[in-house]
Amino acid sequence: MGSIFISYRRDDSAGYAGRLASDLERVFGDAPVFQDVEDIQPGADFVEAIDRAVGSSTVLLAVIGRQWLGATDQAGHRRLDDPRDFVRAEIGAALRRGIVVIPVLVEGAAMPRAEQLPDDLAPLVRHQAIELSDTRWDYDVSQLTGAIRRVPGATAGQGSRSTGRLPVRPGRRLVAAGIFLALAAGVVVAVLWPRSPEVAGRWDLPDGSYWILQQEGRTLRVDETHYESKQVWRRGSGTLGGETVELELGLVFGGPYRYRARLKLSPDRRLMTGTLREMTTGKEEPLSVSRH
Repeated sequence: MGSIFISYRRDDSAGYAGRLASDLERVFGDAPVFQDVEDIQPGADFVEAIDRAVGSSTVLLAVIGRQWLGATDQAGHRRLDDPRDFVRAEIGAALRRGIVVIPVLVEGAAMPRAEQLPDDLAPLVRHQAIELSDTRWDYDVSQLTGAIRRVPGATAGQGSRSTGRLPVRPGRRLVAAGIFLALAAGVVVAVLWPRSPEVAGRWDLPDGSYWILQQEGRTLRVDETHYESKQVWRRGSGTLGGETVELELGLVFGGPYRYRARLKLSPDRRLMTGTLREMTTGKEEPLSVSRH
């Protein structure tokens, strides 16, 4: 397949971009993954140099963290307002050329609105974004690689790469092999791991707000709708471990506040009780949600 270009700000999401590049290189071993435009030689045309670098790519991943939109230069001017800003030039070049652009949201960042962007980047808001969360990283990256493979001109790599998923860890390979051998020998394994409880659906909070939980095995995503505005104002992800639900939520409309919920399922699966902790202040309060 063609190359994958990762556009990001070093002071916003360098760690995430590096981790993502490593995973993509493992999955798409036959496709170059570019994280940075090489230093432009003195006298070279800035726009043309970036246009050439991005133009050789099949897909551009625009990694957007919490500081991506409002990042400023030393003079206090917003970087996106500068036509010579690398990130603006990279994404703008991809949009002009009709290259597939996938916004990749990290750190709980939200997609910017069109009016918050310079005119040449405004079309970015029409592109479906994919969120990468620390708590479900492997699953999210698998979703992203699946989207990349659906881009015209993309072809599968070799071996495990052809699945579009991250390579299976050796431990998981041994477990899978053990299951296969047991079944081949005619051994009926009734329960290898306890089945994950089903928690997907609507859960009501005492103040009239409510959660919509989405579940993929033990991986969870949550949207919280405010009781008064009727809009999603907090969003996050988490995991289900046995009877325990752990979630991290952030404000959809920006702000420094992050919340961590740790809840226990009741035996009848109709109630979850526990605590909600505000990560900045450390303030913790009781929390209970009931199935709608």
